[in-house]
Amino acid sequence: MSNLFERTRRKESTGVVPVARDRELRASFAQRRLWFLDQLEPGNASYNLPFAVRVRGRLDVAHLSRALSLVVARHEALRTSFTETGGQPVQRIQPPAPVPVRIASVPDGPEEERLAAVRQLAGAEITEPFDLSTGPLLRAKVLRLDEHDHVLLLTVHHVATDAWSQGILVGELSAAYEALDAGREPVLPPLPVQYADYAEWERDWLSGPTLRRQLDYWTKRLDGMAPALELPTDRPRPSVARQEGDAVRWELPAELIRAARRLGAGENATLYMTLLAAFQLVLGRYVDSDDITVGTPVANRGRAEVEGLIGFFVNTVVLRTDLSGDPTFRQLLARVRDMAAGAFAHGDLPFEYLVEQVHPERDLSRNPLVQVLFQMINVPGERLALPGAETEPYDHGRILTRMDLEVHLVETEDGVLGHIVFSKALFDRSTVERLLHHVTVVLRGVLAEPDRPLSEISPLDDAERTKVLEEFNHTTGPVPAGSLPALFTAQAERRPGAVAVISGGDRITYAELDQRSNQLAHLLESRGIGPETLVGLCVDRGAEMIVAILAILKLGAAYVPIDPNHPRDRVQFVLADAGVTVAVTQQRFTSLLATPSETEAGTPGIRLILLDAERASLTSRPRPRPRHGPAPRTSPMSSTPPAPPESPRASSCPPPVCSTWWPGRRRPCRSAPTPRRPSSPR
Repeated sequence: MSNLFERTRRKESTGVVPVARDRELRASFAQRRLWFLDQLEPGNASYNLPFAVRVRGRLDVAHLSRALSLVVARHEALRTSFTETGGQPVQRIQPPAPVPVRIASVPDGPEEERLAAVRQLAGAEITEPFDLSTGPLLRAKVLRLDEHDHVLLLTVHHVATDAWSQGILVGELSAAYEALDAGREPVLPPLPVQYADYAEWERDWLSGPTLRRQLDYWTKRLDGMAPALELPTDRPRPSVARQEGDAVRWELPAELIRAARRLGAGENATLYMTLLAAFQLVLGRYVDSDDITVGTPVANRGRAEVEGLIGFFVNTVVLRTDLSGDPTFRQLLARVRDMAAGAFAHGDLPFEYLVEQVHPERDLSRNPLVQVLFQMINVPGERLALPGAETEPYDHGRILTRMDLEVHLVETEDGVLGHIVFSKALFDRSTVERLLHHVTVVLRGVLAEPDRPLSEISPLDDAERTKVLEEFNHTTGPVPAGSLPALFTAQAERRPGAVAVISGGDRITYAELDQRSNQLAHLLESRGIGPETLVGLCVDRGAEMIVAILAILKLGAAYVPIDPNHPRDRVQFVLADAGVTVAVTQQRFTSLLATPSETEAGTPGIRLILLDAERASLTSRPRPRPRHGPAPRTSPMSSTPPAPPESPRASSCPPPVCSTWWPGRRRPCRSAPTPRRPSSPR
């Protein structure tokens, strides 16, 4: 879709022209980013782009090697290495050389074992890292099952290629192989420029007035944007992003696509814009936000001289949509249309340069600026053609993603077919399937009633609505006897090795939580805390808070939760109103809890027990449970609910109420995300 804009933009700039090769050739912005990542983590194979095909029939490996050599000789990007000058990467173009095709024979045995061996060999090949300082950046390997059955693997580093380039590589390889097989010398059209010429042009272009216009547009467009799209996940986000992914198939039927086309045509919007609007609407429900940003890859081939080049041209364009004001879908589609038109018209600015200029908060756990991609694929759909053989794509089973989610769609005669790639570190397959189902349900709803306010469009179908409204409300059940500490201790004895708390990268088992809370309870007991004591609790949310709550309850005391984000006057009122004389907290909150002097307030100061200061001494405390326990009528928790400013009052939660409430919290529930913005079931 973005090619529509690429054909009409950039008219004010000069074309790409050849530059002399007797000087240093700067890397493009995209190449520079991958080079820096390779310097940070040498040997990382996550930017290897594999092409795998099953070849049944005759395969001439000598012709294959020569055809590959001809293609690599034509395209400098495939024979480029990188050196460092002044801390920056510089391209070094190597002279043409034969491309070897390595052959590995699959051992004889049962068919199932041989196919498993092929997958293992393929996985090892495509995860073998490249050395950017020496090259080559393309490898070829043939896995031989028998004389007429092979798997061909071509692996190229992303610094030298992209999806469009892969189509060029396959097309030229097919043409060269066919000519050699027929006894002819391959003849391919000459290339007017090379990728290094484009990289130099890009650097020069980014120093002119066009750069300032593009950068001004994006600076204003991204002003105030949230640092990340916080989709609810099935697992805590790792501190450093993991790139193992999986994929779910998504199919939109023809009648739905026809309806989307009709609505889009009436609003001067493309099918891509219509599907994007529905997708961003559902994302807004998931994250409970009216400000939704995704990215989309664009081929970046707007100049005729680079259309036939192999190289790293693809760029990412940021698509930020405003969902506020409860618009109708027709109104939202108009917003998305105008937003996308502006974004693509200013899509020349390299994503890497934009990241450098807007300085988003760097976070190793996620991609900068955008964490979700949405794309309708529009690249050369070449299929490897080898005379005397039948070819078909080979599923090597390796899926990597640097995003949280990637949606890739392609239009077919029967509708739209695609898949969504997701991070396995964050999501379960069932969660992603549910997300796609919600998008489909919403798309049907908005196409049927495009002038209905979006707040009235539910992502739930009849079956899911029944489950949410009726089945999930069947909550009657027995109430277990015993105090909260006793219930916890029983669970710790039943499942000592099970994970009880996940906080960031920390995982604490029931046995560990029991031991740590016992040790803290002994410390608190030594400081005079016991049954009926009201203990202020003001700590960061996390594992340490859970440990402190359990420790206080194990002593028969009650805790008064203090929100560290509340104003100091509010905190002081709560402490005085509840009669708190001792508080468990952390060093950074001492000024919030410390009371004024007696001469000013007429009240004694509060004793503070600092968890961070006592952390080292806790390990020497006894591990068994303290001798004191909760009295039958002890209130485990005292809270101060919202009330008029003149009279906020504390309330307590007595044991019978807590024992009734707690089993409901203990009911098993799935962590798959659900739309959190209220919707109107119909």
